Amino acid sequence: MKKGFLKGFLVGFCFTFLLVSFIILMIINGDKVVFFNKSVQNADAKAKLETLLNYVEMYYDGDYDTGDLYEEAYHGLISGLGDRYSAYYTKEEYEKLAEKTNGSYVGIGASVTYSEDGDYVQVVAPTSGGPAESAGIRAGDIIVAVDGVSTYKTELDKVTSMMKGAEGTGVVITVKRDNENIDFNVIRQKIETMTVKHEMLEDSIGYVAVSSFDRVTSGQFNDAVGELEGQGMKGLIIDLRGNGGGLLFTSTSMLDRILPKDKLLVYTLDKNGKKEEEYSNDDDKVDVPIVIIMNGGSASASEVFAGCLRDYGVAEIVGELSFGKGIVQTMFTLGDGSRLKLTTSSYYSPKGINIHGKGISPDVEVLDDPDTETDEQLVAAIGELKKKVS
Repeated sequence: MKKGFLKGFLVGFCFTFLLVSFIILMIINGDKVVFFNKSVQNADAKAKLETLLNYVEMYYDGDYDTGDLYEEAYHGLISGLGDRYSAYYTKEEYEKLAEKTNGSYVGIGASVTYSEDGDYVQVVAPTSGGPAESAGIRAGDIIVAVDGVSTYKTELDKVTSMMKGAEGTGVVITVKRDNENIDFNVIRQKIETMTVKHEMLEDSIGYVAVSSFDRVTSGQFNDAVGELEGQGMKGLIIDLRGNGGGLLFTSTSMLDRILPKDKLLVYTLDKNGKKEEEYSNDDDKVDVPIVIIMNGGSASASEVFAGCLRDYGVAEIVGELSFGKGIVQTMFTLGDGSRLKLTTSSYYSPKGINIHGKGISPDVEVLDDPDTETDEQLVAAIGELKKKVS
């Protein structure tokens, strides 16, 4: 009886002690309980990963690199978010990606955007005299594979990264044209990025086409606008068709050139409700009517730019419904030089409009007829400006 009583007392005491300790832990460090549960989950995941690696080591009949397996696991982890705009980049992948936004890169020489259905990447225009054009790739071609790897539902940045590589090396670009898949062998070359083209049209109407929002773009845009102003520009067309976006600060810098000082250009909200606002900083402005041309390939920073100018009544939009990307990605640097790009906030126009998944509707809808040599959207934009200038 005494031994049984003592044994029962000790068991009960131990159980009570553990229970009380657990409750105290919950009271003092409430979030620790959640962290503990996550730790158990993480431990299970790590154990499963090690099990998979053990199976590979014991039974896989082929050559492999364990580092490559882990890199693919990192890619897969972020891919599991189901967000096409979030991605993991190895150091090498990021270096290729960064080349484009720095103003020059080694690749095939073609500006690309998402296809109309969003499933693939489509060629907007090959660089004049560049390797893609020389190989026979045309505007409108849909890139369905790079070196045999499908690009279905692959993020735009990832596809452009796949097409880059060492200067002088070859890459096989598979495109869909007229419902037929065609392979092109392209030799990569160093491409100097010109993201802005401009000219003076009839009746002193300035025309500026912006293909992307890279680091070099704002300087090129400001130079183009300044040159057209010096030639007596009376109206300005900004062509953003096929412009899939790029750097947000490039878009705001270009807006700063058009709008006067202290104008709200765009603001962002993150998951915690934190708001960040961007304002114009100087008194430079464009004092002529503006028309922006957009289509389904106009996305992200293009929509920030156009949405802001329309909110202030500074610009009219001609063309088609834009793509509809109203979210912002942040790049995080990891210790080994790799990068993590995550969707961290949503952006809003000065009037508080977020266009994600909706796009920007044109003020004047004009569809481009691919079977004619006439650029119907440009003709319509010129017509709208002539009304304003007169």
